[in-house]
Amino acid sequence: MGLELYGEIEELLIEESEGVRLWDLYLHKLQELGVKKVLDIGCGGGHFCQLAQRAGFEITGIDLSKTQVERALKRGCDCRVGGIESVEGQFDIAVAIFDVVNYLPPSQIPHFFREVHRKADRFLFDINSRFGMEEVAVGALKREREGHYLCVESRFEEGKLITRFDLFTLRSDGLYSRRSDEVVQYYHPVDWIIANSPYDRAVVEGIELYGSGEPEKWLILMEKGEKGGNG
Repeated sequence: MGLELYGEIEELLIEESEGVRLWDLYLHKLQELGVKKVLDIGCGGGHFCQLAQRAGFEITGIDLSKTQVERALKRGCDCRVGGIESVEGQFDIAVAIFDVVNYLPPSQIPHFFREVHRKADRFLFDINSRFGMEEVAVGALKREREGHYLCVESRFEEGKLITRFDLFTLRSDGLYSRRSDEVVQYYHPVDWIIANSPYDRAVVEGIELYGSGEPEKWLILMEKGEKGGNG
């Protein structure tokens, strides 16, 4: 899917209440860990960067979408266009919020984790559970805001969540233009993710954002140091 089109529709996709709950959880974890310097991988429009800055963290964001980074800069965030390989310097912790890791195909996971490991002592991220992908995320929804009308339809098949977007934008002549595309997320089992990580220790906890009765996401904290069990 074109990154710039996704940059346009992200603001329509974010469920404010669920977003705030997840961002608050990340802030609480960062405060609990006593870290200062944070790298936000896949920072999007800068929602979390802005909250983290206000909470006193020194946070840098990266995203592959120029549209998203421009939006983050307008929020006063220190964000730039680029992938993990473009990052310079060292960080106390890296975060990847709202399924960022699920957008990486399995073949890219080991290299991605090695790059994060080189730059951050800890890595805190969430991935979708199979229940979250197969049961919660599938289906259709509609969003409308300020001349934009978005239709989304998702299906889960062969370990992939495939989501189709149709964005209708009101033109000056009163008619709508239409753009369509698909995005793929990959289901990554927790044990497989941990096995492909160069970090020494992983702690896992379930997250229930939508009141579905079981975890839709797993929050994973990976750390350098002594090897330990999974929580």
